[in-house]
Amino acid sequence: MSKSANSEDPLGSRLIGKSANYLKSKIVGTKILWKKSKKLTPSKKSLIYVSLIIEAAVLICLMFSKEETKSSTLNGLPIKDNYAVKLVSHPMDENSQKKFCGAKKGSERNTVQDYTKDKNENLRKEVLAVIKDTPMEPMVDKICEKDKTVAAFLVGIAMKESKFGVYSPKKNGRDCYNYWGYRGRENPTASGYSCFSSPEQAVEVVGNKIERLTQRGIKSPAQMISWKCGSSCAGHSRASVNKWVYDVNIYFRKLMRKKET
Repeated sequence: MSKSANSEDPLGSRLIGKSANYLKSKIVGTKILWKKSKKLTPSKKSLIYVSLIIEAAVLICLMFSKEETKSSTLNGLPIKDNYAVKLVSHPMDENSQKKFCGAKKGSERNTVQDYTKDKNENLRKEVLAVIKDTPMEPMVDKICEKDKTVAAFLVGIAMKESKFGVYSPKKNGRDCYNYWGYRGRENPTASGYSCFSSPEQAVEVVGNKIERLTQRGIKSPAQMISWKCGSSCAGHSRASVNKWVYDVNIYFRKLMRKKET
């Protein structure tokens, strides 16, 4: 069964009807005031004219508002306005975006990536200043991909265990790139040290091991003593333990105290 437009929106129709009747009554009242105004002073006439103009404007806005409300509903429910301006999805070309954002050509920067790049570059300079002209120098870029604490441990332990690669295990006459005294499953030598196939693999494997230890709360060479002793230092003299911590701490502390910019 079909319904009329008034039955679809009875509330809106009643409001419009009342507004129309109210406007008619105001028109009648205006005629009366107009006749009386001829006997009033100019100042009082001005007040009457101003009030009538304001009331007429308000009533006209009310009529349009109610009509819009009526047209935007269907069976008492709001309907989507397909003619709304889509500001958010409005496409902008590259030049428009630059003008809108106040950017100059070539000046766009990804803040997070640039900050990370700058931080890694600063760390690279600090690490390179320590390991330059040593067998460990080719590892500098890979080391600086790691967290600063991990990088500082890689440098500090390598200095203690191999003098940055000067004294390190070899297999079949080839350098194993194991500058940390690391023992693992990676192609072990006769003495049990891992023999890595490249400097990159060496830093990745040993760096990941150190990273796991730092995630458990190890933040200083004294806490890292298990690297020397294993599960217990009972078989090591106190002097050798203290010496290991002291030597590792030389470059670990030097790198960690540098302020990040």
